[in-house]
Amino acid sequence: MTPEDTDDPTEPNFYRQTVASAKTTAVGARDAIADTPGPIGNPIANPLAQGGWVCTAADDWIAELHSHLSGVNPAFSDAVTTLQSAYDAESERVPAGDPHGLAWNSFWQMVQLNTYY
Repeated sequence: MTPEDTDDPTEPNFYRQTVASAKTTAVGARDAIADTPGPIGNPIANPLAQGGWVCTAADDWIAELHSHLSGVNPAFSDAVTTLQSAYDAESERVPAGDPHGLAWNSFWQMVQLNTYY
């Protein structure tokens, strides 16, 4: 049976699948950070604070590191929320010819090629 043999004028929503994949990745990253004991910067900061870097700027640098990294976990949580909202806003199927349907794969491939090369 070919698509032309069916009366269903819709296509799978591949954009929705891409958003679902991105959300899975963001959840994994968020959970990996949440599983880190103590502040996320400790694996870097602790060896430095325990004599790995002895100078007057070390304490300030470590404090600044912790300050910068304090927003990482909330950023991943926000990303998960945003991706879940985007996923929920998409239907499983879209009208034939919709940019999120069969055309999405070609578009997304071009985005990736232009991003990485």
